[in-house]
Amino acid sequence: MDAAVARALPGWRESAEASEAADLARRAAEAVDVPGRPLAAANAGLPWPDAPHLVLWQALTTLREHRGDGHLAALLQHELLVPGRLGDGVLPGGTRVFAQVTRARSVG
Repeated sequence: MDAAVARALPGWRESAEASEAADLARRAAEAVDVPGRPLAAANAGLPWPDAPHLVLWQALTTLREHRGDGHLAALLQHELLVPGRLGDGVLPGGTRVFAQVTRARSVG
């Protein structure tokens, strides 16, 4: 990621804008509640890097996982996802084939 940012945005890593974005994102990431959000909690528990662009990356990853965990929590709350089948990604009454076909469409 470090090399990709250097190639795509030369000089940005050392800019005031990168530092400001990193600071704002880190404050947001540190403010979210992570109990019951395992992926967000795992990312929040990682040590913060020193470089601002890497802080930004880590903070945005934590925020993204917090949001994603929220989707799972909502599905579980409304009994639309069976906890024991999270690895399958299969909804109750759904089929593995349906899950594979729809998942393939969303990524391919």
